[in-house]
Amino acid sequence: MEQHKWRFLQRAPSVLLSDFVDAVRAVEQRARCCYSESTAILDDDGDGFAEMLLLDGCFILEFSAKLSRAN
Repeated sequence: MEQHKWRFLQRAPSVLLSDFVDAVRAVEQRARCCYSESTAILDDDGDGFAEMLLLDGCFILEFSAKLSRAN
């Protein structure tokens, strides 16, 4: 499933992945406060949590778009 989520980001080939991650990093600390469990396990490479937020956010947007087209 994670590999499938990465494909969402390929729709913007002129934007670097690092630009997306940097944008998410800007709100990372606020997002961490919304989790009841520890997010430290996602810090293995420094961007783990930001990448998770980015991928999950893209998935939610894609899923919502598909639902709205189906209706």
